[in-house]
Order: sequence, then C-alpha cells, then structure tokens
Amino acid sequence: MTSDLEISTDPQKNINIFASAGSGKTYLLITRICRLLLAGVEPQQILAITFTRKSAAEMKQRLYDRLASWVLMDDAALSDELTHMGEAANHDVLTHARQLYEKCLFSEQTIRMSTFHSFCEDIIRAFPLESELPTAFELTEQTQQYINQAWQQLLHLSEKNQALAAAMEQLYDQFYGLDNARKALLCFLAARNAWLVLSQGQSKPAEFGYQSLLAQLGELEADDEAWLYQAECRACLDKSMRLLIDNRTPKHAELGAKIAAFLARGEC
Repeated sequence: MTSDLEISTDPQKNINIFASAGSGKTYLLITRICRLLLAGVEPQQILAITFTRKSAAEMKQRLYDRLASWVLMDDAALSDELTHMGEAANHDVLTHARQLYEKCLFSEQTIRMSTFHSFCEDIIRAFPLESELPTAFELTEQTQQYINQAWQQLLHLSEKNQALAAAMEQLYDQFYGLDNARKALLCFLAARNAWLVLSQGQSKPAEFGYQSLLAQLGELEADDEAWLYQAECRACLDKSMRLLIDNRTPKHAELGAKIAAFLARGEC
C-alpha cells in the first residue's frame, strides 16, 4: 500500500500540501528533493523558494544533514530509510544515495534555496530592459525611513490639494485623530500586495473594494446584534466609556457620551 509520504514526495507528480506550522512540511520538501536527486535530476535544476532567509538556510542545512547521514549509514539502515520514502533499495540505489552528498557539495551550480524576494530580484536583474532598472541596483530593508518620508509628503500635498485635504479630514474623523489615521494607513500598506491582487484591472479600485466587502459581510440580521446586550460586552463598553471620558479630549468625550447613552437606555 502506497503511503502518504510516498505520494506527496513522488517526483513524477505535482503536489500541493496545505498544513499548519510545525506539521512537517519542510521534512516533506527535503524528502521530495532527495527523491529528485535519486531520480537523476541535477542539483542546478532544483529550486526551492520560501519566505525568509532563516527558512531557506534551515532547508539547506537539513538537506545536507540528510545526505551526509546517508554516507555514514550501513546498508540496512539506509535501505529502511529509502524504502520508507518509496524508493527501491537495491545495491545501485544505495551507492547512488551515498554519492549525492559529495555531488551536491562540490557541484559548480548547486541546489538553489532562496526567498521569494531573492528569486524575483534575480529575474529582474536578468531582464534589465524590461524591468527598466539598472543591473547594479540594491534592495534596501530600511523601509521605515521611506514610510516616514511618504507620510510627510502626504501631509504636505494635502495642504495644497482640497480633495486630498477633505479625504484626510474624513480619515481623521473616522479614526479619531491623526495618530490612529496613520496607523490605519500603515495597516493598509502592510496588506498592499493583497489589495493589488484584489483590485487588479478595476477602473475604480476603492469602490470595487468597498462593494466587495459589503457583499462578503452581507446584511446583518437583528440577532447578530444580540451580543451587544451580553454582560461581558456591556462591561467592556462601560470600561471603554470611562477611559474615553477620562481622556478629556472633545472627540473622545463625545464618543464616551454616546456609549453612556446606549448603556443607559439598553438599546441600539
């Protein structure tokens, strides 16, 4: 009977694995790479991409540890491991498996394990005319400086553009002040990739996003507001009301008064 490990690491199949952190996805990936090498795939033909440099380094270390352990295993132990992976364990395969560590270690172009950013960077460097970037460009990770500059530029532009000033004023009102408005924009910036995918090809991306959100939320039923009347919720509202009123700013005092009025009448 074919095991799940054999199926998920079979180099002849295209496999998608969906699993939570710590469930063994890296082990499956390393096993699949080992089976590709056993099948005769050259190291330079294998690419593994992950999200962080730490994960890429861990994958590489675990692969080389696995291959190095095969060199030291006796025939019985190595046969058991290869059989568990779904590979034949004859003399030729055992010999080949023990040679893989040296082959990968001294190959002119070894297995590539990198991050998505690094992989995309290599593609951009390979096509400088299409990307309209010089081949000697460097990526910076000091993003906070540029975020601060962008924020200051936004404030400066809002002083000259009435439409932008009105939008910023509305943002301040919705989030109760400048600081909260900036935090909201930073949250949006952190999710910009998802937003670009969602709004791709839309002539009015903001309107499209708003309507999409409404469609997903649907209409609230009356019972959906019942949680407002539960003791735990009312206790939280009471605590929030006191904090807002104690803050002594007009906007917070106004919001605190609205919560107090709701709690007093016990209805929405």
